[in-house]
Amino acid sequence: KMLNLNRTEFKTLQGNEEHYLDYLSWRETFPEYKPAELLTICKAFGAEHGTAEDICKITGLKLKRIASYLAENEICNHDYQDYLAQCEKLQYNLHDTAINMPHHFAEMHERLTEIIQYEGSKIIRQHFAERLQERKKLEFQFRNLVICQPSGMEEIIAEGRTLHHCVAGYAERHADGKLHILFIRQADKLDEPFYTMELTKDGIIRQVRGERNRDPTPEVTEFVEKYKIYLEKQIFTQKEREKTWMK
Repeated sequence: KMLNLNRTEFKTLQGNEEHYLDYLSWRETFPEYKPAELLTICKAFGAEHGTAEDICKITGLKLKRIASYLAENEICNHDYQDYLAQCEKLQYNLHDTAINMPHHFAEMHERLTEIIQYEGSKIIRQHFAERLQERKKLEFQFRNLVICQPSGMEEIIAEGRTLHHCVAGYAERHADGKLHILFIRQADKLDEPFYTMELTKDGIIRQVRGERNRDPTPEVTEFVEKYKIYLEKQIFTQKEREKTWMK
């Protein structure tokens, strides 16, 4: 009674006494939350009510869900704030749980750091532009599907943002010619992301991914098989592949 705690709260805070004052403060704000939920919030945010409120507004998530995510993945709330700021800078949809609660937070955070670093790099943009013409030969059409190349770094970033996959992490290697990122589009919707393809520098199709890494539909699979034949016969013959590997 002296501590203003019931028996369950007293047991919950045993061993976590340093969070006692913060616990009382959060309990006043969220009286409907369970003691264990409030303690998780205390561990994640301490006395930073304003920070927690801002994160809830940005993500559209309830505070207990955010705190649980941070605790389960051992994420410092300051690292999480930094990650959200990166997402905002890249104009990602922060109300999408694939973005605001990524399965592999550290990898995603690192990837966004790299994206932001090379997004403004003049040298990388120059490398990207230099290879536009030579990649023309990789473009292809069969029936209603088209393979086209991105015209700039921002298109690769936008592709990943729209389809919710990690193609943006490949943009620098594409610019340097270490691999090729190509877009599969519907002929009547050339500006609308559909599927993304990774091609090795010697013409091997490594992966084809749709929204949220969805596998190709039968129509796209047939199209990819036609493209393989085109590459083998017209672009990357055995002799050309041997030359590529020797470079």
